[in-house]
Amino acid sequence: MQKLPALLCVLASTCLLLPSASARWKEQYANIPPEERAWYERQQTTAETRERLRAAWYMICCDHSDTVNAKFVKSGDRWQYQEEGTSQWREIPQDIVQPDVMTPHGKSVLFVDATGRNFGPVCFFPGGTGT
Repeated sequence: MQKLPALLCVLASTCLLLPSASARWKEQYANIPPEERAWYERQQTTAETRERLRAAWYMICCDHSDTVNAKFVKSGDRWQYQEEGTSQWREIPQDIVQPDVMTPHGKSVLFVDATGRNFGPVCFFPGGTGT
C-alpha cells in the first residue's frame, strides 16, 4: 500500500513533463459538419515550415494551433492578414501558404500556433478565392 503514493507521484511528474496539446476545443467546433471537421483534421504543415520552426512534431495544423478570424490581402506573391479586432497587418510566411488546397466554403483559413512557443502563423490556405 506504501507504493501507491510513490506511483501517483511518478505519474503526476510524468504528466508535467509531457508537451501540452495546445489547440483548444471550442464549443462552435461541435456544430461543424463531420466532412468539414475532417478537412480541418487532415491539414498538415509543410516540411519547410517544420524545418524553419525546428518542430518536426508539428505535423497536423489543428493539433497545435487555432484558426483565426482575419482579413487577407495578397500583394504580388506575398500574403498578409489582419486579425479581427486589430488594425495591424502582418506578413504570412511564404512556407505556410498552400494555394492548391481547396477549403471549406472556398474561404481562406489561417492557423496560428497555440502552443505558447510563439511560432505565429503555421498553416495558410487561401482557398482559391483569396478572401
